Amino acid sequence: MTTRYLRCVALVAAVATMPVLAAAKKTVTTGNQPTPPMRQVAEQAMVHRSVSLEELEAACDAAGLSPKAAQTGGGDPCLLLEIDGASVALVPDGADGKYTSLTIHATFEVDHEADPSVANSWNLEKRFTAACAKDKQYILKSDLDLAGGVTSETATRWIDTFKQSIAAFAEHVKG
Repeated sequence: MTTRYLRCVALVAAVATMPVLAAAKKTVTTGNQPTPPMRQVAEQAMVHRSVSLEELEAACDAAGLSPKAAQTGGGDPCLLLEIDGASVALVPDGADGKYTSLTIHATFEVDHEADPSVANSWNLEKRFTAACAKDKQYILKSDLDLAGGVTSETATRWIDTFKQSIAAFAEHVKG
């Protein structure tokens, strides 16, 4: 094979792949930015990387959760909520009043020593929440990391998922 022949083959291959490359170029923009339709969606959704206690309280009020300001046993701020008859605490974590993660947990009191196997079976079967048994109570919890960026819709879905989990966990505990 001659060099001239190889150049011709390379030229034909390049011309043949031009439509594919052109189509691929339409989906990629400079700087790894999303394509225009995705960019519009991203611009419409506000992304939160932290939240203040006041913002968190306002969001709970807007969701109809009637938060009450309180403190954890360690003196950190939290919000107390009642969801479907369960006592729920929403505990932010961070520094300087800007919280970058949230933990929500519900406590289920029982009249006997809580059985760890009940919590373990929940943890093996379910996602998005974790359960533990302590003394005469079961605790169901979930965490949300805000540091990487979270939309309001994501936070709402997190709370909604936890609400559904409360009802399901109450049935699970009853056995």
